Amino acid sequence: MSEAVEQPVSRPKVKRRRRANVEGKAHYVRVTLSEAERVALYVKESQTGRSASEILASAALSPAGSESSVDRQALMYELAMIRRYLSALSNNTNQLARHANVTGDFPASAATVVTRTRAVAERVNDVVEKLMS
Repeated sequence: MSEAVEQPVSRPKVKRRRRANVEGKAHYVRVTLSEAERVALYVKESQTGRSASEILASAALSPAGSESSVDRQALMYELAMIRRYLSALSNNTNQLARHANVTGDFPASAATVVTRTRAVAERVNDVVEKLMS
């Protein structure tokens, strides 16, 4: 008889890489986390593509009251996604303007595009302010 062997559930692969400019011997530190803390750390790993040790080290070594480099990376990623979305909105705006110039008719959907563009511009301002502080 063959017995069913239970396979451990593997978690999604997170890209691991060594931090740049690390000099000297590497030292290992064991950290004990609650289940909620580990889940929060795992979520941050997935969001940023950074290893748990890099997230913890950057948080520990960043000046008090400032954002860690991982948080800044997350803001930079968000800014890149906003830029991509803004590019798509700009394309829609150009199409609406072309339509209005050719037909003389300004579509009702143009108001929606303008509203979304303004909202994205506000998000850009918010992210840039966070990066500047």
